Amino acid sequence: MDEGSVRIFDDNLFRADIRLPSNLIEGDHRARIFLVRDGRVIDSDQAPIRVRKVGLERWLYRLAIERPFRYGLMSLAIAMAAGRLGSPAFRAIRPG
Repeated sequence: MDEGSVRIFDDNLFRADIRLPSNLIEGDHRARIFLVRDGRVIDSDQAPIRVRKVGLERWLYRLAIERPFRYGLMSLAIAMAAGRLGSPAFRAIRPG
């Protein structure tokens, strides 16, 4: 319960920003909405919430599932590039 997190517009519309846990499972979920007046619930409703991966996370997930060989090659290339670029940087900051 986060009092004061709901903003009301035009006496009948509202907005509530909530944080979702990072380990929330993809899929369809339900949000329960309660109308509270003077500390008492006077009405309730449910609304569907669809949780999906988007952007880069979705692209990487789909690449790993649909084209695992390409995903493996890309991961290997990124690891090699990071090692190649990181080695001189660490050598430069190493004492002695």
